[in-house]
Amino acid sequence: LDKNVLEMGGRGQRDIPFSDELTITNASGQHLKYLEISYQQSNIYMVFELPPGGQVKLSATPWTTVRGGEFSFGYGGVTQAGKRFTSGMKLGERVDLDGPRKIALTISPKQIQ
Repeated sequence: LDKNVLEMGGRGQRDIPFSDELTITNASGQHLKYLEISYQQSNIYMVFELPPGGQVKLSATPWTTVRGGEFSFGYGGVTQAGKRFTSGMKLGERVDLDGPRKIALTISPKQIQ
């Protein structure tokens, strides 16, 4: 983990030999004081002091859904100017853990009002 990231929770199931990769990019044009990401039940991340154009990569416990189900995760934070934002990202169905997934999350200017 980067020095500006706090991970709460754990790896989840220990028998899974891989992690998903979550890449967060701050394309908002604003300095993010902090960003919280709730990824499944076992991973909560706090990213502190992410500058405009900054990027951080996180390893997260892989997730599964029931057939026809959809996995999503939530995130939110505060800019250095005190503007708050929250949102979510839908990732679709994942019935089998057939390998790691690479997920890209971009914080855009329109998300921060």
